[in-house]
Amino acid sequence: MITVPAGAAAVRSTTAIADARDTARAFLEGLQQPAMAPDAADTVVLVVSELGN
Repeated sequence: MITVPAGAAAVRSTTAIADARDTARAFLEGLQQPAMAPDAADTVVLVVSELGN
């Protein structure tokens, strides 16, 4: 079993988070019809960003 100390925190760079947002947005823009509504795509990108924090 792998355990992580309760005080340990993952270190994520702002560049990695920005890359994840860009990748998510590029994926969503590349979807074929029916395309995702722009506000829904923005929500997905926000969630990706928050998951990186």
